[in-house]
Amino acid sequence: QRKCDEAMEESTKAKHDLACLDREVVRLRSVIMLKDEAIKNGERQEAVLQETLRKSEHQAAERLQERDVRLNVLQDELKTSEERLQKLQRLADEHLPELQRMEAKVQATQSHWQELERDYEDSVLQLQQREAQLAQEEAKLSE
Repeated sequence: QRKCDEAMEESTKAKHDLACLDREVVRLRSVIMLKDEAIKNGERQEAVLQETLRKSEHQAAERLQERDVRLNVLQDELKTSEERLQKLQRLADEHLPELQRMEAKVQATQSHWQELERDYEDSVLQLQQREAQLAQEEAKLSE
């Protein structure tokens, strides 16, 4: 009888331990599912951010390229204006009134050039700041 009672007690303990282990397995499976879901969400967010960053970089590169083209055009215009100025200076004694009118045009072009150059530098700075901000956001997400 004592052996039977001990066996029953051990059986009850084993059933209790088994039930505890079953609950722990269920809990751990839930934790694993939540972890897997969090990883998948993180991967999706990272992919979205990577795509956003890629698009932003592409757009920034396109804008820089467009500005470079405009800058080259403006540099050509400035070079042309400077050449005109030199020619006008040679003819100044002969055509002073006409020279004064043309010099005014050159100065207006140079002012416009300087303004565009300042705008270009401001745009480059803004793009660099945005790239730095995106890099910080990406670093935060990767943490």
